[in-house]
Amino acid sequence: MRTKNFLFAISLLFIFCIKVNAQIKPTKILINNVQIFNGIDNKVVKGNVLIENNIISKISQSPIATDRSVATKIIDGQGKFLMPGLIDAHVHLLFESVPKMQDVF
Repeated sequence: MRTKNFLFAISLLFIFCIKVNAQIKPTKILINNVQIFNGIDNKVVKGNVLIENNIISKISQSPIATDRSVATKIIDGQGKFLMPGLIDAHVHLLFESVPKMQDVF
């Protein structure tokens, strides 16, 4: 009986630790090394984007200093294209209703 209680307590502790760890989310996201399209100019610039609390707080061509803590997630953009604040609303609703077509896309 003591073994069952011990295993039950350990299981609860394990589940609690997983839940607490899953709830810790970065409050800052720094995306380095991206080609940025701002929607105004006809050109892209190579730079970095800092997002704080889900809001773009800084776009810069020079490095952005951040604290390297757990609260900051740093992403290497690898020179890829970034459109801050813009979304791609493209969708294929027709193919969602056809089961065979879901496998194609």
